[in-house]
Amino acid sequence: MALEHYKKAVMIEDKYRRQFQRMYPERDKIVSRLGEEKYRKAKQQIENLSQ
Repeated sequence: MALEHYKKAVMIEDKYRRQFQRMYPERDKIVSRLGEEKYRKAKQQIENLSQ
């Protein structure tokens, strides 16, 4: 169950980042909903739980 939650969180964040880039192409830094650290941790947890 945790794996599915992490996957959904990362999927939502990835979609948000793509949309942000389309809306604000001139900005170098993307404003993240999760924050970079939580995003990386979620991706790492997906790897750990998938093994």
